[in-house]
Amino acid sequence: FLVYCRTISPHYPISTIRTAPVLSILAMSLMLFGCSSVSERVVEDAMEQEGNENVDVDMNRDGSMEIESDTVKVTTGQNIPADWPQDIPLLPGATIESSMFGTNKETNEVGGMITLSTEMSPQDALDFYADALGSDGWTETARATMGPSSVLSMTKDGRATAVMVQSDGAKSSVTLTIGNE
Repeated sequence: FLVYCRTISPHYPISTIRTAPVLSILAMSLMLFGCSSVSERVVEDAMEQEGNENVDVDMNRDGSMEIESDTVKVTTGQNIPADWPQDIPLLPGATIESSMFGTNKETNEVGGMITLSTEMSPQDALDFYADALGSDGWTETARATMGPSSVLSMTKDGRATAVMVQSDGAKSSVTLTIGNE
């Protein structure tokens, strides 16, 4: 996950948490224990062993999760994160498959991602974001297509967003990211 986020945005705030081993432990604890205080404690202990201090993990019945330490706050789930920027719209009619949003408490950097699925074609989805973001003051910095995948990168007010779209057969998968430039 960290490699993926760093590829999208080199300033992704989750990088302050050493996530590779933590996410492996999280996945294993969820499989073994389900959403319970036991699995929350397993994740908290693993993160604290990785150098994060005062970690609190809350796993909710709806599948969402909140992780907070002295330096970072992260929320995950299948909904729009509370801190998601209002100037990055969701694709009309799309279904939220997953979401994550984080804040680095020391630097106030934010970053997040939402993955959507839609029946819209990849090109139509990319065009929607180019138009919607462009008309809201975002500046296009890059656009590329490789096979069934396309990426659109834009900046605004010290923030950067990327829209990645790819064909999933009959549907399209759209991943939106936001972070600091």
